[in-house]
Amino acid sequence: MNPIFQTRRWVDSICSDWDFNKVIPGHFDAPIPAKPADLKRAFSFAYEPTEEEESSEEQPEKGIKGLLAALFKKKDQKVRVK
Repeated sequence: MNPIFQTRRWVDSICSDWDFNKVIPGHFDAPIPAKPADLKRAFSFAYEPTEEEESSEEQPEKGIKGLLAALFKKKDQKVRVK
């Protein structure tokens, strides 16, 4: 698995499972006042789109076909407009 995806999973699990108000890092003076949102913000780099994600994104269709596709699109199904 991609290390960035692993980092996202790790941060998400900490932020959703633990209710904390400070962290104790292995460096800097501790404790540091921080809540889950602060931890997630510290790891914001892991939530930026990766090259892998950017290359896999489909370009949205334009016009009525794009509008209908956005409104009625089901996973792995294309909308056909005649």
